[in-house]
Amino acid sequence: MDNKMKVDREIKDAELRTKLVIAKMEIAEREKDREIRRKEQEMQENKIKLEHKFNMRKLELEMQLELEKQRKSSSENNTVSALLQFLPKNNSVNYSQSFDY
Repeated sequence: MDNKMKVDREIKDAELRTKLVIAKMEIAEREKDREIRRKEQEMQENKIKLEHKFNMRKLELEMQLELEKQRKSSSENNTVSALLQFLPKNNSVNYSQSFDY
């Protein structure tokens, strides 16, 4: 009977060790899953930050381009206005009356 109790005790100990190993594996798996979710969330946040930074830079460049277009248009208008000042005020241009054909 002593031998049977010893074997039963060893079986019980083996079962407990097996349960302990399984529990540790499950804990490690949950920690790994948690770490993966944390990394995914971090990547998503970084993606959002980069998209925001990109959109802000794009908007800034579009505004600079629009301002440059306005400056160019204004400059062209000023040039045309300056050239128009040299035209006669009565809107007539005197051409030479003799043409050689």
